[in-house]
Amino acid sequence: MGDVNIRGLRAFVLVPLLLAALLSGGCGRLATMLFCGHEMPDGIVAGDLVGTYRGEEGATVWLDETEFAIADLPERDWETGEDALTSGDGTWSLQPAPDDEFTVDLNFAVQTEPELSPNLYIAGSRDEPMLWYYIGDADACRMHELKLER
Repeated sequence: MGDVNIRGLRAFVLVPLLLAALLSGGCGRLATMLFCGHEMPDGIVAGDLVGTYRGEEGATVWLDETEFAIADLPERDWETGEDALTSGDGTWSLQPAPDDEFTVDLNFAVQTEPELSPNLYIAGSRDEPMLWYYIGDADACRMHELKLER
């Protein structure tokens, strides 16, 4: 009987502690993806992403097979702690990321000040992809979504 009570007590203490660590940023990326991220479509390839994406605040991302252009993309300026808009152009590619995902890796040739570097993630489906990213700290779950125009 003593073992049953000890096991129950361990579970009673450990489960809330693990959950608190997960939610408080101890496992920030995992917690964020579970609670405020999007699932990436299976089998996505660069050609699936070609097109113009627009956000609610007027942000625009244009992708062709290898080049991109961005206009008025809201992002966090880590030096000032303020939100800022970034614009620019360059080349892009799909890059493996943790958790079997891919990100759209942006290599700016020209960019407005401040030089920001948003990580664009992929969601939706291969037929209707969507780009999204975090504004500032991923643990804060401030997301910006960009929908493909058809």
